[in-house]
Formats: sequence, C-alpha cells, structure tokens
Amino acid sequence: MNIVQTFRRLGQQMSGWGNAFDMQSAQMPLIKKLYAKNGLEIKGGGACPEQYDVFKDGQHVAYYRLRHGEFTVDYPNVSGEEIMAECPNGDGIFDDNERLVYLSKAMRQVLLKLKTVGTGCC
Repeated sequence: MNIVQTFRRLGQQMSGWGNAFDMQSAQMPLIKKLYAKNGLEIKGGGACPEQYDVFKDGQHVAYYRLRHGEFTVDYPNVSGEEIMAECPNGDGIFDDNERLVYLSKAMRQVLLKLKTVGTGCC
C-alpha cells in the first residue's frame, strides 16, 4: 500500500467515525429515557473508549466501557465486580446498530445486580 492509499483509507475511516458520532447523538435521548423509566441515569459516550457511568438515586452503580472490541460492565464502579462482558463488532465505539442493544442488555444486568444486593446499592 502506498502513501496515497494509506491517506485515502484513513480519510474513509475518519468519515465513518463522524457518522458514528451523529448516530450516538441521535440514540442517546432514547437510551436516557429508557434508563430514566427504570430509575437510572446514564452519562457518557465518546469514543476510544466509549464509556458510560450509571447512577441510581445519585449513587454511582455501574461503569460501562467498550475498548478493543470488548464491552464490559463493572458494578459499582471501574474497579468493581465485572457483571457483564460482551464482544460487539465495534472496537472503540459501537456500530450504529449495536449501541441500543448493548446498553439495554447492560441496563438489565445492572438492575438484576441491584435487585440481588437489596435496596441499598454499592
């Protein structure tokens, strides 16, 4: 591969990332409503890694991270117990059709964990 091909490929990848950020912006209001309906608040996003913090009643209850093709959910924070690990197609950012699926699965795991530890969290 010559230098021109390398720059062309890099440009194509950067264009794809721009579209991913637009999709992330479009999906997050729906995801936030879903979390709020279940008594949770989700904050974060970004890329490389795509990461989120989840709160219940103002307390930090989960940390999500997608990096190097591995999506993990830690309870109650980054150094806590790993309660979910998945391997989506996205590397440092979810593919357009993955974010809602994986963040919904993660929310269910957090809710199950909160139910097993009782009314108090963390």
